[in-house]
Amino acid sequence: MNTFELLVKTNRHDFSMTEKEKRQFRSSTVWQDHRLKIFNEQKGLDYITGEPLQDDWNCHHIIMKNTEYTKLDNPFVALNYNTHKKVHDLFNAYFDDKQGWQEYKDSHGYKDSRYLKQYEVLEKMFALNDDIEPVLYQNRIEYTLVDSQNKVRNFELAKKYKYPVNDKGYLQWNHNYIPAEYPQDSNLWIRYMAKINNISDRNTILLLLELRHVNLYSSYKNFRNNPKIREETKRQCRKELENTTKLIRNYFV
Repeated sequence: MNTFELLVKTNRHDFSMTEKEKRQFRSSTVWQDHRLKIFNEQKGLDYITGEPLQDDWNCHHIIMKNTEYTKLDNPFVALNYNTHKKVHDLFNAYFDDKQGWQEYKDSHGYKDSRYLKQYEVLEKMFALNDDIEPVLYQNRIEYTLVDSQNKVRNFELAKKYKYPVNDKGYLQWNHNYIPAEYPQDSNLWIRYMAKINNISDRNTILLLLELRHVNLYSSYKNFRNNPKIREETKRQCRKELENTTKLIRNYFV
């Protein structure tokens, strides 16, 4: 394996943007002009609450798909910071829970215009998005021992700690692509990794969990619009991503 290959940015099948690329776009004149357009269309008022927009208001993407991030003909609404946070919290809570969403609406009623606007925005989001962004949002971790963007170092760490990689240097988690003795279940996996590396210190265990999280998080991100990925593989990845997130949050945060 030539580690130089890991330095070359892989062309993602869906042409998705990195977080750095998103930040660069948000600092562009094109985006700033678009924000002003949405602000003026709403007469400087929060779309849901009707209150004046504060300095920290957000131009909210109704379509949150990474590949649609720069498409300004998509629907947008201007929301104050707290309104925007609430919308994302509700979307993450109910995007795959139709019964729970109906119960939420029934409990808040259908007369208050603020709730009606909130329902409108959320239901557009449910219709126009898939599960990729909310799953990634729910399982976001601030890494302390690994750098998710440093492919070369992560490859070297994988070699050092006997983490399975393919012939291109990509870390592997799926039972179809790892040696049979490696468990896919995250709880069993970390015990196995600790055993074969003869480690017990918290820092190294956290490092291995963060490395696994990077692996699963990246896999789930790349599932969007990939016709070769089976739903069962996607389901398994989500399960292990959630399990790894819980391990890190429960024992190291």
